[in-house]
Amino acid sequence: MIIYRRVFGNIDDFVKKEELERILRAKVDDGYFSMDLDEKSEEYHRMTGFILKHSFHHEVIGTSFTKQEIETAEVLCFLGAPTFAYPEPQEPSYLNATYDSVCGKCGIYGAQKANFVVAKDKQFSKNKLASLHWVFGELFCDVDIYESFFKSKFLSRDLEIKNGSKSELVKQLVLPELNDNLELSHLSYDICSECGQRKYVPTIVGFFSLPKQRDFFMARTKEFFGSGHSAHQKILVSNSAMKELIKNKLAKQHQFAPCR
Repeated sequence: MIIYRRVFGNIDDFVKKEELERILRAKVDDGYFSMDLDEKSEEYHRMTGFILKHSFHHEVIGTSFTKQEIETAEVLCFLGAPTFAYPEPQEPSYLNATYDSVCGKCGIYGAQKANFVVAKDKQFSKNKLASLHWVFGELFCDVDIYESFFKSKFLSRDLEIKNGSKSELVKQLVLPELNDNLELSHLSYDICSECGQRKYVPTIVGFFSLPKQRDFFMARTKEFFGSGHSAHQKILVSNSAMKELIKNKLAKQHQFAPCR
């Protein structure tokens, strides 16, 4: 497992530039500087003093897992599918049209009360498992894949078209929710001043939390993740689900983060 950090800041004087070049042992340009580094690398270790001294940013931008870590994990977090359309209306009001109990400030929502609506029907080409822009906790698939692969595992919802008809090409998967809360004491979170609900940071750093419940194919967390007005539930999959999704070309290995 490799955790990557993006180190960035402004090189606005000669002394700072010379110091950074000495640390990196390479030339750097004046102005904006950005570099992605393994947080365990020698380069990042050498830069820590410089980062603190000059108030440079060093945000975690992602984690890379080995093939073995992914293939042997009992449960994995699905990092997301390619997007195919925007929900209608193309503004935050799509939440209120689709879910119960939507908080206007943090975006946390309740049960789905209506089908999602898109501008026009969509024939998936390569990606037969997909998502909507802004909607990270829901999955959609083409009708043929639903019938042949998902129907025995999940119920579905129709996808509606803006003109009032129903999609003949796409179905939404109705994913169950986990029975128990996750152990997330290691993650930072915000408590919404309007609804009082907790929302965790969306970025996965290292392994995701392993749920108590393991007897599922795919399921959504009880907890919400996101920033600003955006909120979503994470999707977890069993090891067998991960392997079946990859085998059927519905996902690729890099789309999964192991739970531990």
